Amino acid sequence: MPDKIYTGSCQCGAIAFRLTADGPTTEYRFNKHVISHRFCPTCGIQPYATGEQDGQTIVAVNVNCLDGVDARALDSQVVDGASA
Repeated sequence: MPDKIYTGSCQCGAIAFRLTADGPTTEYRFNKHVISHRFCPTCGIQPYATGEQDGQTIVAVNVNCLDGVDARALDSQVVDGASA
């Protein structure tokens, strides 16, 4: 897979970010097959996923894979997807 650079920011633009996805990945598409879940072929973790929503490209990043980020220190929100 060629290098792909993702950029983004918060709504007001005070925080910006840039993500580069490189290296070999394995793809799997669950359920409706609209989200490309990317897995490491060596260890099996899913570092990110890509897809589209309302014509816009979206990227979901596994924060456990980010250097220097303690995911347990972040505020979290419980979401019950089964009842939504």
